[in-house]
Amino acid sequence: MTKAAKRLQKAKNNPKGWRFEELASLYKAFGFEVRSAKGSHHVAVHPDIKTRPTFVKHSGELSEFYVKQAVAVIEELLSIQKEEADDEHE
Repeated sequence: MTKAAKRLQKAKNNPKGWRFEELASLYKAFGFEVRSAKGSHHVAVHPDIKTRPTFVKHSGELSEFYVKQAVAVIEELLSIQKEEADDEHE
């Protein structure tokens, strides 16, 4: 299991207690670019996916909503990438 896959599994198992840097690192591990938006808000952008989740940078722990959202978006990306790989092998 890769480091990225381990981080994703950790997020699935326990979405509580994550900090901004950890969540940004999770997104980056799957090829997302984390951009500053307005104020303390940041957005995760990936060329293969239209969804652009936002999350807030502040000291302390993030709401578990942001972590659950990240898991859902990353799983959507992995599904798209798997479909593309399957299409290439047909």
